[in-house]
Amino acid sequence: MKIRIDFSVSTSGGDAIGHIEGGVDFVVEPVIGDTVSLMFSPAGVGIPKGHELGGQLKVEERVFSPGQKEYPLTLMLSDMVTETRKEAMDILAYMESEFGLHANFYDD
Repeated sequence: MKIRIDFSVSTSGGDAIGHIEGGVDFVVEPVIGDTVSLMFSPAGVGIPKGHELGGQLKVEERVFSPGQKEYPLTLMLSDMVTETRKEAMDILAYMESEFGLHANFYDD
């Protein structure tokens, strides 16, 4: 089942770089507290280095949108934290190219 995910990407220094959103295929519907692994793309490509927790993000909230046919459920995931801005940009690019998700870049 395709479920929309949403999470922010920032640096350990506190710089907010952007956020990721879009649909991901799940075998079961995750609940609050579950861990979503983005370590490897569907094609088996590994996530770029430089981030905390190895691409493992916790489901923090579940948002239901009645009447929405494409994504009636959105999972709000924990933030992905990188050491540097460049590593954050690499993560955003990886999510777009490997998962087909949309990266929203925050202005400087």
